[in-house]
This record gives sequence, structure tokens and C-alpha cells, in this order.
Amino acid sequence: DCSSGIHSHGSNHRFRRSSKREISGAQECQANANSFRIPCQGNRNKNNKQDMIEVSVIVPVYNEEFNLVKTLPLLHDFNQVIIVDSQSTDNTVQVAKEHNCDVYQFIWNGDYPKKKNWSLSNVQIKNSWVLFLDADEHITPKFKIALKKAITNKHYVGYKLNYTNFFLGKKLRFGEPMKKLALFRRECGAYAQPENNFKGDNYSGIEIHEHPVLNGKIGDIRAKILHQETKGLVHYISKHLEYAQWEAHNFQEGIVTSNFDIRSMIKYAALKFWVTGWAYFIYIYWIRLGFLDGTAGYIFAKAKRTYFFQIKSLIYEKNIS
Repeated sequence: DCSSGIHSHGSNHRFRRSSKREISGAQECQANANSFRIPCQGNRNKNNKQDMIEVSVIVPVYNEEFNLVKTLPLLHDFNQVIIVDSQSTDNTVQVAKEHNCDVYQFIWNGDYPKKKNWSLSNVQIKNSWVLFLDADEHITPKFKIALKKAITNKHYVGYKLNYTNFFLGKKLRFGEPMKKLALFRRECGAYAQPENNFKGDNYSGIEIHEHPVLNGKIGDIRAKILHQETKGLVHYISKHLEYAQWEAHNFQEGIVTSNFDIRSMIKYAALKFWVTGWAYFIYIYWIRLGFLDGTAGYIFAKAKRTYFFQIKSLIYEKNIS
């Protein structure tokens, strides 16, 4: 039931649903006014329809040909897989076509809605349950079993998902576990939209760390999804520099208390201090035993320390300008 109160990681959030004006402001490709579906033949059509998982998987992408080749074959037993593209210049669309995906093009208008909320409002979604999946995230058989059971539980409107991280080709067994709310009933909420919109130099209009705001109880699926960092350190570092700009913007605008979960609020409170990056490094590398993951674990922890240093430096720059 979606009427039991607003929850998102245990905190109260505010969000705006996309208005008609906002929807029309996000310009799409010419076909069918707002979007287009690419008809194609994929292995998913060969499955028995009665055995298909009634969850719509939404994969936001940009130039993800390499990752989609590995990710999409794992989704053939879902009855709908949706690719929301941002005008990729590689073979992303062709790969999606080969796997019988619904493909939509999103062009950010510099305002709201952003990519995930735009998908919830504009894409033809056939199921109540939606799973937002990154192109470098791989579904496992154990997760599918747990997912099928979870969506039959009428007490929950969403689930936090757990992930196994692979970094520099190594499975990270220690450090801070990765978890996010990415599976929910679409009629029960949407992603939080901060009141002050971030427009970074290379920002493409996708939600970064915004969480879904749901009306109802949130559960937890313990079976893990595999998260594979495959694009190398240059991409990883540049991506997190963009994230750091977003985090610094939120801190400067003072919007964190009304739009983010308790964990994020603690993080932003800690950004008042220069030692936060070092403290986080100590936490994930020593206290959470990240050192047992060898060199990859050290580089991962060090990159996280640098991430917090970048955020703090950007805040400082803004304060003196």
C-alpha cells in the first residue's frame, strides 16, 4: 500500500512530480513526439511468457556499448527492458536493438525533470515494479530468485539492493558495502528533486545521489548484484570529480537537510572539516578491513579520500570567490 507515509532510507523527503510543462521541456527525438521504440528481435522473445519476471528494468545509458553486451543477456527473462539513452555516439542503440529492448532518447533541457524521473513520467512502462540498473551492473541468478519473491510481498513498496563491487579487476570483499534503493513500485513515488538545480560543465542531467521518495515501507534484498567498474581509472576519477561538483553545490546551497537521507546528512555535516577524507579512509581501509583487498583496496580507499578532499576544496573555492 502506497498510503502508509513517505519513506526513503528512513528519512522524510520532499519531491515534486514532473508537471506537463516540465515534461514538454525535455526535448526528445522526432519519432512519436517524445520518444521512440526500436522494434527488434531478441532472445527475450523466446522465453515462456508465463516465466517472465514482471519487472520493468530501466537502464540509463550514454556510450555503454561495451557494458551492455555483457549486461543485457542477463535480462532476457524480464518482460520489459528499457534503455534510456542520451544520444550515444557508439553502438549502444544497436546493441539494445539486438536484445529486443525498448529504446528512448532523453535530451536534458537544463532543468527538471532529470533522466530517471523523466523516464518514470514519459516512458511506456508496462509493470508496476521498476528496477533502475546501471549498464555496469550484472543481475545474478540468486538475485532473480529473491526479486521474484520480494515483488509478491504486499507490505513493501520498494527495496534497498546490495552490490558486490569489482574494482581494477578485483572483487572487493571488505570496505564499505554498496547499497541503494533502486527497486520500487512506480506509482508509489519518484526520485527526490532538490530545489536548487545543479548544472555542472559536463553534467548530462541524470540523478547522481538522489534517492527515491516512496509512500510506504522499504525492505531489503540481501542477494547481491555485481557492480563492475570496467572503464578504467581515468573515467572513474573524472566521474567522481563531477560528483564532487554536485556534492559541493548541494552543500553550498544548504539543501541537504530536506532532500537527502540520514547517511547523507551526516556526510554533509562532516564536510565542514578538512579531516573528513582521512577519517573516511581510516574507516573503510582499516576499520572495515579494506587493506585485505590488497592494492585494489588501497587505491579504492585512497580515491574515496581524494573524493572528499575535492568536495571540500570546491566548497573552499566557492567561499573565497
